Amino acid sequence: MSKKSSKHIKNKKQNNKGYKKIAFVVIFILIVIIAIKNSNKVQNTENTQIIINNNNVTKELQNNLIKENDKIYMSFEDIQKFIDNTIYKEDETGTIITTSPKKLATLKTGEDQININGASQKGKDIVIEKNDKDYIAISELENVYDYEFKYITTTNIATIDSLNKKMIKAYAKKTLKIKEQNNLFSKNIEKVEKGNWLVCIEQDRNLTKVRTQNGNIGYVQTNKLNNFVTEREDFNLVDNSNSQTNNKLEYDELLELYIKYLIVRQSIMNKIPSYRKDYKYYVNDRLGNCYAYAFRFDLPDYFDVAFREVHNNGFYFNPGCFSGIKKINTRDKLLEALYNDLDVLNIKYNDKLDNDHLYKVAVFQEILPEPDFHFSRLNGNGLWSCKNGIGGEIEKGNKPVAGFAYKLIKVLDINK
Repeated sequence: MSKKSSKHIKNKKQNNKGYKKIAFVVIFILIVIIAIKNSNKVQNTENTQIIINNNNVTKELQNNLIKENDKIYMSFEDIQKFIDNTIYKEDETGTIITTSPKKLATLKTGEDQININGASQKGKDIVIEKNDKDYIAISELENVYDYEFKYITTTNIATIDSLNKKMIKAYAKKTLKIKEQNNLFSKNIEKVEKGNWLVCIEQDRNLTKVRTQNGNIGYVQTNKLNNFVTEREDFNLVDNSNSQTNNKLEYDELLELYIKYLIVRQSIMNKIPSYRKDYKYYVNDRLGNCYAYAFRFDLPDYFDVAFREVHNNGFYFNPGCFSGIKKINTRDKLLEALYNDLDVLNIKYNDKLDNDHLYKVAVFQEILPEPDFHFSRLNGNGLWSCKNGIGGEIEKGNKPVAGFAYKLIKVLDINK
């Protein structure tokens, strides 16, 4: 090979190396430019994200949100986990019952209305069923749970803000870049124009955690924000700092709501009790006693907590607890308290027994050593059963069940 050819090949290799270096630099620059542009764009994801009181719980959902009928739907299970742990569904009727501090609502798949505190409100496609699961339109529950719901189409993000939670907003002094993490070297997730407001989640001297109007959560330098405004303060349903008179009013209001809850629940339940279906709930129920079991009363966690906040002893299932009668130390007073409770709760009863009617309640009383009561019920399977006090076992038999010291004073047909 000639020296000229050898030199030519050497130069060619050097040129190729140079071209490769240039190409690498160009590609690197393009990648950086694309990354910067994308970091300044509003984020969008395939699955709808959900922000609840400034917490992105999307990854914790048991089921993805559903977009349908121009609404955003959340599964029953996720509403139970993130919004209302007392929500439940009556298996017999398919009715969903929800509770909030001062409201009780019922809704059902296929119905175009929601009942709130006894008043019907029209809606459409409130509850849908997908893959044997119930999904509820989040927007339709705003009036039940007193929250503000928004859906941002550009980012595919839904937000829920409770109206009883504190909210602080601030404004951008100039155009800002929101960082994904709480350090200045983190990537940008959104650009916020001067004068736009942001929700402040956490604040310190250097960085403030914020939520943009597009629903993105990130960080910005605190000194680039101004005009901090408290939109609302934290609000508690029950204020224990006031006088006994105010506490009594709170208790009465709570009792009125609880009575409404029980009336709705009774109206949608099967008219005849089932020993098998009720066993699992009542045997584990730490609040119910024989009275609650006989008439199928329950006390959801929310009501239990709220009653304890206004009354040290909480709520106890005594005959007269719904009608305000305190003394039940004689046969007549016990029956008077029972009848008044049943009237308040719109529960039908009759002491003229129909032998073919399967829902009966037997009333017992013990006078010595001190007055006490006991209730037993007849179930759809023809067996009598009772719950032996708070936290007690469920006992069953072929006749009304009670301790040897109790005397049977009355048997009633219920829902007859």
